[in-house]
Amino acid sequence: MRLHLNLAPRLSQRQVHRPYQHSLSSLPPFLLSHNGTILVRCPVFGKVGSTVLLPCTYNTNFVKGCNLAWSFIPTGGSSEKEVRILYYDGEFYPVDTRRDRIRLLQSIPTQGTASIEIQSIQPSDTGSYICRVVNPNDWSGNQQGTVNLEVLSMFSFVLCYLVVQAGGLSCLISLCVNISVLYHHFTPLW
Repeated sequence: MRLHLNLAPRLSQRQVHRPYQHSLSSLPPFLLSHNGTILVRCPVFGKVGSTVLLPCTYNTNFVKGCNLAWSFIPTGGSSEKEVRILYYDGEFYPVDTRRDRIRLLQSIPTQGTASIEIQSIQPSDTGSYICRVVNPNDWSGNQQGTVNLEVLSMFSFVLCYLVVQAGGLSCLISLCVNISVLYHHFTPLW
C-alpha cells in the first residue's frame, strides 16, 4: 500500500479558500522516508473562518476490513496529545469538537482519496493532521502521512521562498514564514 499526501490543488463542487498558491509542479510535494512515512515540505495555510482542504491519497484496495482515521496534534504537542477527529470503516464517524465542521472530500473514501475539508477554521485548528489508511489484507498494512495546518489571522500573510545550494550536493529547501501584521484601530480623541 502506498499513501500519498497530494498537495496539488483540487477543488470540490464549491470553491475552497486557498490564501496561498504556488506552482511547484516540477517538484515532488513530499519526501518519502525509508520507513514509508510521508513528510510534507510546506504546511497548508488558511485564514480564520475559511474552509481548507487537507489532502491525502492512497494506493490500495479499500475493501471490507479497511479503515481510515484522521488524528490531530496541536502545535507544540507530542504524540501523547494526539486526538482522533475522524474514523471511517464503512460508516463515517466524526469524533471530536470539529464534528460539525469536518467532512470527507469523497463521501466513501474507496477510490484513492481520503482528503478532508475543515470549514470555518479557528486558531485552535493549527497543528498536525495525521491521515492513516489501514488495510489488513495489504502486506504493508498501516501507512500514514502528516499535513500541517497553519491558521492565519485576518492580518497575516505567508512568505515562502526556495533556496537552492549549488556545488557538490544540490539541496532544495522550502521555507515558509507566517508574518502577522498588528492591526490597531485608531480612535481620534476629538
